Amino acid sequence: MHIPGYQIERELGQGGMAIVYLAMQESLHRHVALKIIKPILTTDDEFAQRFLREGRIIAQLNDPHIVTVYDIGTHDSTYYLSMEYLSGGTLQQRIREGLSLKEALSVTRAIASALHYAHRRKIIHRDIKPQNILFRENGNPVLTDFGIAKTIGGSTIMTRTGLSIGTPRYMSPEQIRGQAVDGRADLYSLGVLLHEMLTGNVPYTAEDSFALAMMHVTAPIPELPAKLAHFQPLLSKLLEKDPTQRFQDGQEVVAALDAVETSTGSTAPRKILEPVIGHAEVPTRRRGWKVGIPLAAALTGAVVAGGYLFLNQPSSPTPPLTVSPPAQPPQPPTVDLVTQRRAEADQLLAQATELQQSGNLSGSLARIEQGLRLVSDHPLLLALREQVNRQIADENNARQASEQQRQAKLQAEQFLEQAQRAKQEGSLDVGLVYIEQGLQAMPDHPALLALKRDILTQQEATRRQAEAAEQRKIEAERQKAEAGQRQRNAEEFLRRALDYQRDRAYEVSLLQIEQGLQQVPDHPRLTSLREEVRKQLREAKAAAAKPPSEDTSRLTALLKRCDAHLRANRLTSGKGGNATDCYRQVLKLDGGNSEALAGLDNIADRQADQAAAALRKGDFKATRNALDGLARLNPSHARLADLRERLAAAEAAAKPVAPRPPEKSTDSTPVATAESPPTPAERPTKPEIPPIDLISLPQPVTQSPGTASKPPVAEQTPATESERQPTTPDRHTRPSKTTTDEEISTLETTPPQSPPSEKLAPAEQAWAAIKDSGDRVEIERFLSTYPKSRQAAAARAKLKQMQPQLGTPARLAVDADADDASVTINGRNIGTVPLEVELKPGTYKVRVSREGHQDWNKQVDLAPGADTTLTAVLPKKQVVATAPASRQAPETIRPSEPPEPPDGEAEKTVTREPVRSPPPPPEPAPETQTAKVNKGSDCLRGDCRNGQGTYRYPDGSEYTGGFRNAKMHGQGTYLYAGRGEKYVGEWRNGVIDGQGTYYYRTGNRYQGEWHNGRKSGQGTYFYANGEKYVGEFENDQPNGQGVRYYLNGDRYEGEWRNGRKHGQGAMYENGKKIVGEWENDRKTRIMVEQ
Repeated sequence: MHIPGYQIERELGQGGMAIVYLAMQESLHRHVALKIIKPILTTDDEFAQRFLREGRIIAQLNDPHIVTVYDIGTHDSTYYLSMEYLSGGTLQQRIREGLSLKEALSVTRAIASALHYAHRRKIIHRDIKPQNILFRENGNPVLTDFGIAKTIGGSTIMTRTGLSIGTPRYMSPEQIRGQAVDGRADLYSLGVLLHEMLTGNVPYTAEDSFALAMMHVTAPIPELPAKLAHFQPLLSKLLEKDPTQRFQDGQEVVAALDAVETSTGSTAPRKILEPVIGHAEVPTRRRGWKVGIPLAAALTGAVVAGGYLFLNQPSSPTPPLTVSPPAQPPQPPTVDLVTQRRAEADQLLAQATELQQSGNLSGSLARIEQGLRLVSDHPLLLALREQVNRQIADENNARQASEQQRQAKLQAEQFLEQAQRAKQEGSLDVGLVYIEQGLQAMPDHPALLALKRDILTQQEATRRQAEAAEQRKIEAERQKAEAGQRQRNAEEFLRRALDYQRDRAYEVSLLQIEQGLQQVPDHPRLTSLREEVRKQLREAKAAAAKPPSEDTSRLTALLKRCDAHLRANRLTSGKGGNATDCYRQVLKLDGGNSEALAGLDNIADRQADQAAAALRKGDFKATRNALDGLARLNPSHARLADLRERLAAAEAAAKPVAPRPPEKSTDSTPVATAESPPTPAERPTKPEIPPIDLISLPQPVTQSPGTASKPPVAEQTPATESERQPTTPDRHTRPSKTTTDEEISTLETTPPQSPPSEKLAPAEQAWAAIKDSGDRVEIERFLSTYPKSRQAAAARAKLKQMQPQLGTPARLAVDADADDASVTINGRNIGTVPLEVELKPGTYKVRVSREGHQDWNKQVDLAPGADTTLTAVLPKKQVVATAPASRQAPETIRPSEPPEPPDGEAEKTVTREPVRSPPPPPEPAPETQTAKVNKGSDCLRGDCRNGQGTYRYPDGSEYTGGFRNAKMHGQGTYLYAGRGEKYVGEWRNGVIDGQGTYYYRTGNRYQGEWHNGRKSGQGTYFYANGEKYVGEFENDQPNGQGVRYYLNGDRYEGEWRNGRKHGQGAMYENGKKIVGEWENDRKTRIMVEQ
C-alpha cells in the first residue's frame, strides 16, 4: 500500500473499521499513526463519511489530552488519517498490569478535563473506554477515536442504521434507550471507567447484551470495597441513571476529585488492584453503608455544591479500615508479646489456608494480610500470600478472557443480525461488509462463516444467471439480425427478379427467385412470383415457336401508330384510339411481339406513376381509377399491391375528418405551387442496396473500313422531362448517358440507329447492340428473349468464350498526384486514392477528380487476371479573371470529359451540357483546445482557470471567454493563428459544444448546433458564393432532412447522407419540379415531374 508523502513501517493494530500503521511522514521526518479505512468498507459511502468525519472532528480540537490530527484525505479510493503517534500503550494494558490509585485519579482528571473542552465545542465522544485512551512517552493520557462522535444539535449520526452507538459495557442509560444525548452521557461512561480502574472490573456484567443494557438502565449502583468507600459518593454521582442528577460538565468532576483527595489525603502511589476485590466478597449496599457511617462520622462538615455531596477533609486523616480478628481472652502478663503475636499469626495462617482450600481466595488473602501485620516476616504467610496472589491473578485473567470472548461473541452476533437482515433485503454486498466486521471480532464464528458461504454462493448463482441471460439476449439479437439480413437479401432478390420479369428475362428472374427462397424458404411473394414467372416463360417459349406473321408491313404500321399514341400520352383513351388498344391489336396478330409487350409495360408503369402522384395529392378517386386501369392492364404489376395498401391506409386515416375544399387563390397571377416531398409513410419501401458490383460497359462499335457511315440523325425536339424516365435496357435498347442537368447513374433508352434503307428484325437489332458487350447478363437476357433466333448460336458461343473469365477477376490500382482525390468507376464513386479494387474482366470508365483540379478520365480494358495500375495527373484549374466570382468551390460547374476514342479513330470533339458536381462537404471543426499552462503561453487577462479571461496558446491562437478547471467552458471566442478562422459560441470542457458560429478562411460560415467538436443537429452552412444549406447535420456532414439553395435559383429539398443527396427528395430547377430518389448525389429514379 502506498500513500503519497508517507512511508509505512509496520502495523500497530486494527479494529472493525480501520487499520492503524506506524508510518514516517517524509516531509517532516517524524513518526505518525496512519489510520487507513479497510478496503472492503470503501464501497460504502456511509463508512467513508464516518471516517472522514472523525478526522475533521478531531482536527477542530486543540487540547493536551486529545490526540492531534496532522492530515486527512484519500488516494486511489483509499481513505487515510494521519495523527500523532502515541507510544505509551493503552489504559486497558495498564489496568491489566495494575494501576496505582494516583494514576487512576490522574487519568480520570485528565479525561474529565478533555471532555469538558470537547463538550464546550458541542462535540460528544460517545465511546469512552480504556481502549480509546492512550499514553504519550511522558505518561500523559490522551483521548482518541472520535469515530462515532456527534455534534450537539446535529441531525446526522455517522453510524450505520441498526448498530449500537458505542460500547455496551460503557454506555449510558439514555444512550441505550436511543434518546437524545449530550455531554453527560460521556461523564456516565467516565464513571464506568473510574469503577474499572479502582476495582479492575466494570460495574455491570451479564451473559448477553440485552441483560447488560437492562442493568445499566435499572440495576442499582454497585458499592466499592471498604477501603475505597470514600470514592463512593463521587462514583454514585457519575453513575446516576437520570442525567439531571449527574455532574453537568467535566469541570465539576475535576472539582469533586480534588475535594475527595483533599478530604482523604489518599494520594499515596499504591497499587489498588493488588489484591483485586473478588465478586464473592463484594459487599452489598447495606453492608457498605454500615462501614461508611463511621467514616462519615469521623469527617468534619459536609458541603453541598452543584447538586452533589462532597466530604471535607477532617482534622486528621482517617486510617484505612481493617478487619480485626475475634477478641482473645486476656493472657497472663507473664506471656511474651512476640510469642503472642506469633501465635495469632499462626492462627490466621490456619484460617487463610482453610479459606484458600474452600476457594475463598479474597478471604484467605485478608487473613494473610492480618497475620503479616502481626509478624511481617512470617515465612509461611509470605509464601501463602504469593500463592494466593497467583491464583487470584489466574482467575482474573480467565475471567477477563471469558469476558472478552463473550463480548466478541456478542459483537459478532450483532453483525450477524445485520448481515441476515441485509440478505433478506437483497443487499448481498452490504451483508458481506457486516460479515467481515463480525469475523474481525470472532474469526471462527460458525454462523457468520456459514452465512458468508451462502451469500457468496448466491452471488455466484446470480452472476451466472445474469451471464446466461445476457448470452441468451446476445444469441437472440444475433438470430434476429441474421433473420433480418436474410429477409433483406430475399427482398433484394425479389426486386431483381421483378426487374428481370419486367424485361421478360424469365430464366434469369427464376434464378433470382431461387436464390431469394434460399434465404427465406417461405417468402410468400417469391413463392407466388415463381409460379407466375414459370407460366410466363412457358408462354414466351410457345409464342416464340409460332411462325412469323406474313403481314409484316401491317404490324409495322400498326406499331408506329401505337408509338404515336404513346408519345401523345393517349394511354387508355382518346379520339382515334389509344396506345393500350393498339398494342393489344398487335398482340392479336403476333402474340409474342416484344415491342407490343414492352409498350404495355410502359403504359402500366405510367399508370402506377399517375396513381402514386394522385395519392400524394390526396385525390383518392383519381388514385382508385388509375389503379383499376393498372389492374386491368397488368394484374401482376409489382407496384399494384403496394399502391393499394397505401390507398387503403390513406382513406382510413382520412375518414374521421372531412376533407377541406381547396382555397381559391385571391391572386390573379398564376402561382406555381411546389408539391411538398412525400412523407416517410408515402415513400415506397426500398431494399437495402447491395455492395458495389461494377459491371463492364459495352465497348463502342467501330466501323470497319468500307462500311458506309451512318447518316447524321436529324435534330429532334428535346424530349420532355416525362419522357426521360429511367428504365432498364431491354433487347431493343442500348445504354446511353443521360442529358439531365446532373450527371446521374440512371440509363436512358434510345432507339438504335440504322440506315433508313435497311429494316432489321428485332432480334438482329438487339444482337447488334450487345454483341460487343462483355456483360454476361445482357447476353443471357438476349438468349431468354430470342432462343430461336439466328443470332442465338453466336450468343451461346460468346457465353462459352466468357466462361473462363468468371473465376479470374482483374485487379485495378488507381493513384494520383493529388491527395484525397475521388475515384469514380462507371459512374459510381468507389473511394479516394490510393485505391485498389478487384473487378470483373471488361471495359471500365475511370474518372479521378478533386476540388480545384481538372478531372482525369480514362477508359481501361481489364483482361482476366490482369494487374493494371493507373496514375492520374490532376493539373490545377486556371483562374480566369472574367469568370464570375460567385461560383466557388462548393458548387463548381464543369463539363464532363469524353472517354478516350478507341484505337484507329480520330479524336472527336464532343460538346456536352454542363452538369453540377456534388458539393464538397463543409470543412471540419478545429481540434479540441484545452487551456493548460504551457511554456511560452500566458493568461493575458482575467481568470484562465475558473472564470472569464483571455488565454494565448503557444502557436499564437487566442481564446477569450469562460473557463472551468483550466478548460474552455461557456461562451467564448477562439481565434486560430495563421489560419484566419475563428469560432464564436458555446464550449463544454474544452470542446466546441452547443450553439455557435465558425468562420472559415474560404469565406464559408456555419451557424448552428455542435456536439463534441462536430456539427450536429440543426444548422445553416453559408457558402462564400451565396449558396447555402439549411437542415440537419451529423458527424460534421449534412445528414437527414435539409434544403440546398443554389446560386442560379435551383434548390433541392429532401434527404441527405454524409453530405450528399441520398433518399427521397425534390429538385427544383429551371422552373420544374422533379420528385424522385437519390443515391450518393445521383438520381436513381424519377417518380413525378411537373
